[in-house]
Amino acid sequence: MFWNALSSRDAAKFGRLLKFYAAAVIIGPIVIVTYEWAKARMSLLWRRFLTKRALNAYTRKLAYYNLENEGAVTNVDQRIAEDIRTFTDRAVNLMCIVVVSAIDLVTFSVILFRIYPPLYVALLAYAAVGTGVTLVLGSRLVSLREGQLTAEADARFSLLRLKDNVESVAFYGGEATERQELFRRFASVFANASRLVSWERNVAYVTRGYKYVVQILPSMVVAPVFFKGKMELGAISQTYFSFNHVLADVSLIVSELSSLAEFAAGARRLGTLTDALDQEGRSESAVPVLEPAAIKAAAVDGAAATPAGAVTQRVLATSVDPVIRLTDVSITTPGVRPRSLVQGVSLAVPTGSRLLIMGDSGVGKSSLLRTIAGLWTAGSGTVDRPAVSDVLFLPQRPYMTLGSLRENAAYPATPASVANPGGVTDEAILRVLQAVNLGSLAERAGGLGARGERLAGVLSLGEQQRLAFARVVLSGRRVVCLDESTSALDVENEARMYGLLADAGVTVVSVGNRPTLFRHHDTVLRLEGGGGGPWRRRRRRRGERWRP
Repeated sequence: MFWNALSSRDAAKFGRLLKFYAAAVIIGPIVIVTYEWAKARMSLLWRRFLTKRALNAYTRKLAYYNLENEGAVTNVDQRIAEDIRTFTDRAVNLMCIVVVSAIDLVTFSVILFRIYPPLYVALLAYAAVGTGVTLVLGSRLVSLREGQLTAEADARFSLLRLKDNVESVAFYGGEATERQELFRRFASVFANASRLVSWERNVAYVTRGYKYVVQILPSMVVAPVFFKGKMELGAISQTYFSFNHVLADVSLIVSELSSLAEFAAGARRLGTLTDALDQEGRSESAVPVLEPAAIKAAAVDGAAATPAGAVTQRVLATSVDPVIRLTDVSITTPGVRPRSLVQGVSLAVPTGSRLLIMGDSGVGKSSLLRTIAGLWTAGSGTVDRPAVSDVLFLPQRPYMTLGSLRENAAYPATPASVANPGGVTDEAILRVLQAVNLGSLAERAGGLGARGERLAGVLSLGEQQRLAFARVVLSGRRVVCLDESTSALDVENEARMYGLLADAGVTVVSVGNRPTLFRHHDTVLRLEGGGGGPWRRRRRRRGERWRP
């Protein structure tokens, strides 16, 4: 229309079209900016929803623990922090492109079909062939994109692992080994990236050729009609304009192949994580839980157990009971290839008593402790124990949070509960820190509100272990499971920590082989052999000394 007005020297019509064009120039930027803002906002809200959903599923019960042990999903951090962002950005962008293209396709298809139907049909046939060829080439691109995401995540993990273990590497002088491992992982990144770049080049040959070769088609079809005088100059401009709009609309897969490949790769990784989290949720509901009255106590004092045979069940039956009681419990390692660790253990740990689990390395001491604490469910038999909320597990190397010293001492209480008027008071924290021989810690750290990002590097392992005992006292948990939790303490501090637990009336289940542990427990369970060997349980007599 614009060119027709110029060609016919119609000033009035040209003026009206110019005003319409001027209005579009003014309104257009506002519409475009609002459109881009709406896309970004929609992507952000969707990302927030998916991230919250993933974090809830990942931190529910022991899903994070089981996924790590089973090794079914790697780089969970990247999948939640980055893959969700990429997925939502690409999905919203592609959705908007599809919607806009659909509207655009309908509009300009009508125009192009009215001007010259054969050109419209030829364009659709050309787009169908080009899309088919692109899809064949693009399947390989998705796999390479997914491989690149995995390789990048593995390389970043190796850097984070070095960062978290700088002191150990420095003591060993292991820089050369670490450097070699970093080079190896980044070599995988570069090798996959090289294959990806090469394949993108091959795809680009096809997509760019597809885009440019077809531009000659309108000239070949429309020019003869124009030369015969059957089409005006303005109609030719409309034809080219409509042709390119329809071409872009029906060629979305060709033009957006790179984005689609990245989107598909991220969607695969998120799908793997979602499936694993859903499986963990179903596994939780599938664990058999029995009422206490339905379980007969079968504790055996001072008896030897015979292996119960191969373990075939995946989970143990559990029951909430004030007394820890194991009935014919056999334990296997989690995962697709379980290994038998402990078999046929039956014992009871009365409230307030202290059980020491001893044995050679690899016989399943820590595994039995994890089962009592509720961390492991792989195996068979029945486990009675207090509610998980009443049990606290202390590993050999305590976990230091990113919160303040106050929040570290009160962990696992949430920061919000610590800040509540009825929460753990600063006076109580300082009093317990004094009791665990860390009276000067608050002053050294700069107060209870000092951020704890560097606490793990500032505190020695022995100080971290004493801080973990402070958590037991402040938490009020009735059962504590200690996995070599005093390995870095001297004899005096070890006695002091166990004395605090005795004064609080806490039921204690410990793992360790240190001779000094013997006098702090009233019952000893010795595991012998490996892979489900025999076990012996006996009570320690008053005044009895350690005998290896």
